[in-house]
Amino acid sequence: MGPAVLVVADGDANRAQREADRFAARVWDMRAELTRNLPEPATAVAEALKSERRPVVLVDTGDNIGGGSPATALSCWPSCCVRGQQRASSASTPRKR
Repeated sequence: MGPAVLVVADGDANRAQREADRFAARVWDMRAELTRNLPEPATAVAEALKSERRPVVLVDTGDNIGGGSPATALSCWPSCCVRGQQRASSASTPRKR
């Protein structure tokens, strides 16, 4: 998993390859900046409950609808229920039939 890039160079395949290689090297050099260590669901819920800012939105990054997922993951929901959060809600996109 990671970024993808399409390089267009008006028929100049060598230039396209050079630019793609240059871009790939730059992304590789930035990989530490592009990587995020995300909390486990229970930790995310605990942090959300401590936050003074509202609303708080918790997103399951593994359930990426942009990557073809059905957006049905509820990884944070059990932690909300265990903590007795009565004002929590869940939403997903409706499936096309």
